[in-house]
Amino acid sequence: KPMHRLLQGEVGSGKAQPIESLVLTPSGFKRMAEIQVGDEVVNPTGEVTVVTGVFPQGRRDVWRIVFSDGSTVECDDEHLWAVNTSAAWHRHQALQVKTTREIRGDLLKKNGQSKWYIPGTIAVDLECGEERPLDPYLLGLLIGDGCFRANITLSTSDQEIVKAASDALPPGCFLKRAFRKYDYYIRCKPRPNQFQPHPVVRAIEELGLRGALSRDKHVPRAYLVAPIKVRHAVLQGLLDTDGTINRKQGSNVSFLSASRQLALDVQWLAHSLGGLARVRPVSKVGGTYFLVSLRLPNEYPPFRLGRKAQLWKPLTKYHSFRRAIRRVEYVRPKPVQCISVAHPNQLYVTDHFVATHNTLVALWALLCAVQSGMQGAIMAPT
Repeated sequence: KPMHRLLQGEVGSGKAQPIESLVLTPSGFKRMAEIQVGDEVVNPTGEVTVVTGVFPQGRRDVWRIVFSDGSTVECDDEHLWAVNTSAAWHRHQALQVKTTREIRGDLLKKNGQSKWYIPGTIAVDLECGEERPLDPYLLGLLIGDGCFRANITLSTSDQEIVKAASDALPPGCFLKRAFRKYDYYIRCKPRPNQFQPHPVVRAIEELGLRGALSRDKHVPRAYLVAPIKVRHAVLQGLLDTDGTINRKQGSNVSFLSASRQLALDVQWLAHSLGGLARVRPVSKVGGTYFLVSLRLPNEYPPFRLGRKAQLWKPLTKYHSFRRAIRRVEYVRPKPVQCISVAHPNQLYVTDHFVATHNTLVALWALLCAVQSGMQGAIMAPT
């Protein structure tokens, strides 16, 4: 199409997200408002690409996309999505690009089931630059079944976990059986004529977990925005202690916690590894707890603990980690912005590790660059 029609038509009509939306970068999520040309962002393929254009769009009506795992993403009516029907997925057909308006106008099949699905994402290494003073698997065990009050203790009846925790302790530290049957203190051997702070106590303090009760527990940011192997190890520690598995199905794993934040962190870890996870509150004696139902790709087994690991069954080649679009809900007008990226598929990762799209914005950026003779970075028009 002629450039003036492109600028006034498809591209000028929006294709944006609220400025508080998140975009995944190699150093973690970053607010859309903070994204600049040249920034590195993560592609759903697991590759890193760069931002080629940033285009503020003013205030626009915003809609909330609700997916099958309960995660949500906000965008305007012209925002683009790479989607397919379930039948097209099974036939390995190419993805279709549709606007939010098109999806919400054709949301469900005749039987009431979701019609459109978005692709899953592939795990990528992240790095926030913060120190990680404890072994990640040990930290997962301690957050799951540890006490961070007067004494740092681990409570477990599994000798396999006792050995694994002992092996992961800092040099000079060891587990000592406490008065209660399944409790173990973390002790350190004193050094002659030398005072040294307890390394595990010091690490727990540095990570902001000292004194945390069951409802206050969380995964520190250094272990969330981290390489794949760190995130996987933390999640395995959490699931080996507080995770369960469906004996019949063998692939459905769940995690229960009194801490809402910890449940959200487990969901974050599962999503970051390319899996699916849904959080919902459940009522139990003592109050409300939070149940995370999750599935992980076969390359990231959920358990190390033998008795749980032997129950886990890898998923078949027919299983997909795509998410169904369940609902599209109107929110309100908000300041929005769109970006273009250099990757050929024009996808980037937004809130809850959702793959989203912006092809025509990239085309706009390219045409603007050609028109102005730019050879370098592309800036938004005024």
